[in-house]
Amino acid sequence: CNKVWNAARFVLHSCADFDKDAPAAPPQTADLWIIGRLQLVLAETESAFDGYRFDLAAAALHRFLWREYCDWYLELAKIALRDSPPIRARAQRTLASVLEISLRLLHPFMPFITEELWEKIAPLTGEPAASLSLAKWPESDGAPIDENAEREMNELFAAVDACRRLRESAGVSPSSRPVILAFGDSKPSSDFGEKLKFLCKFSEMQAVAELPSGLPQAAAAGFVFALDLRADKSQMQARLSQKLQKTEGELSAVQKSLTNESFIARAPAEIVAQKRARYESLQKAARELQEQLQSLEE
Repeated sequence: CNKVWNAARFVLHSCADFDKDAPAAPPQTADLWIIGRLQLVLAETESAFDGYRFDLAAAALHRFLWREYCDWYLELAKIALRDSPPIRARAQRTLASVLEISLRLLHPFMPFITEELWEKIAPLTGEPAASLSLAKWPESDGAPIDENAEREMNELFAAVDACRRLRESAGVSPSSRPVILAFGDSKPSSDFGEKLKFLCKFSEMQAVAELPSGLPQAAAAGFVFALDLRADKSQMQARLSQKLQKTEGELSAVQKSLTNESFIARAPAEIVAQKRARYESLQKAARELQEQLQSLEE
């Protein structure tokens, strides 16, 4: 509920100056993508309801609204909302229209909150119904999904996930905004770097012909990305060393349990299995940290 409520608050705030009659730019890549995902979830929920599979309908709606709309599209819309008036107007239209339809889909599962939010969102789209319970049930129009938008967005998601993991594994502070270097022959969209920079909190993305040695790296979307941490190398080494020390301490504690014959004999099998899985995970994390420290020392 909180996520839906916060999404609606964001849309209402972002559309406070929205004029549905104002000229808007053609749908941008992110708009085409979320509209395509909406068409997909409309078809999925229709099929699920026809088969009385309300669990599948709920799962499809959760994936779409929580993950695709809230986690991805809302964040990308923040970039468009700061752009020129026509691009801002397009983002506002997409934000409002997709959320309004989503609330109609979600109404059978969350009737009270969706009714309250819909009464605030619907005027932005010109929906004539006086109540959500009286609004027409949305149906897919069968429009084909934009394959180029799907491909570009999937590449962006892969790059964002890789770069976020790279930041985390390198111990970069959330408030720090390092430069990200990109090496590769991939030909991304013109705003790929701007989106990656915004979503991953980088100060800049630089395309390079060769990556400097000794920098944390990750591959995704046809690129090899590297965090340019040369300016604060000593601080990074200190953070990684501290993280390695903590990981090795936990690894030692888990190993102590696994070499305790009394624990192995008395503990439930699933607990022992969890301990072993945790041990393997910590071993992998420790190796990665050691490799990163070694690369910084080269």
